[in-house]
Amino acid sequence: MGRKKHQGLSRRDFVKLAGSGALALGATSAPAFLSPERAAAQQKTLKILQWSHFVPAWDTWFNNTFTKEWGQKNNTNVIVDNINLVDLSARAASEVSAKKGHDLFMFLSPPAAYEQQTIDMTPVYQEVEKKHGKKIDLAHKSTYNPKTKRYYAFSDAYTPDPGNWHRDWWTEVGYPKGPDTYDELLDGARKIRQKNGHPCGLGLAQDAPFCGPSAAPSRMSTAT
Repeated sequence: MGRKKHQGLSRRDFVKLAGSGALALGATSAPAFLSPERAAAQQKTLKILQWSHFVPAWDTWFNNTFTKEWGQKNNTNVIVDNINLVDLSARAASEVSAKKGHDLFMFLSPPAAYEQQTIDMTPVYQEVEKKHGKKIDLAHKSTYNPKTKRYYAFSDAYTPDPGNWHRDWWTEVGYPKGPDTYDELLDGARKIRQKNGHPCGLGLAQDAPFCGPSAAPSRMSTAT
């Protein structure tokens, strides 16, 4: 995305400030590093894209309450767009190819392929750690490139997705702790079906969090 100037503050720099301030932290107070002169300058625009939440009320609150209140306190017009989860990858590729789009882009898997199109999130992590403590190791490893020594994204949360099984049925066929491998899954499921007629269902989807046992951190990356 092009570097548009706003009263001496580039879009890239503004996104850094916004990301390390109240928006990224979920706070409602204005970040202290915005001077009165800049606050009184022409209103800025911050464009955010994220997936449509499975709880619609969350999008309603975030889009129409939280970002509006934050925008008023920071003289910023915040625009939030929501798309289907499965469309995230295609949309990201399209915006990167066009070199224009949203300032903040919510991914559900590490966007390492777009590192060159992102802003270093080190200042954001530093600001968050000052207020909330050290980040967990999963956040660090999923957003940090040890070769370039930069954070290409910011991990704001993570979701553990454990596999579930019927303990009694699996114990009866020799797997009291459930299957650990796909071979055990195939063997145990076959035995369960033969023993009592219960089929085994394995859910698959096009997105990271719902493809089986995993811990998929979500992250927000700022595209240039």
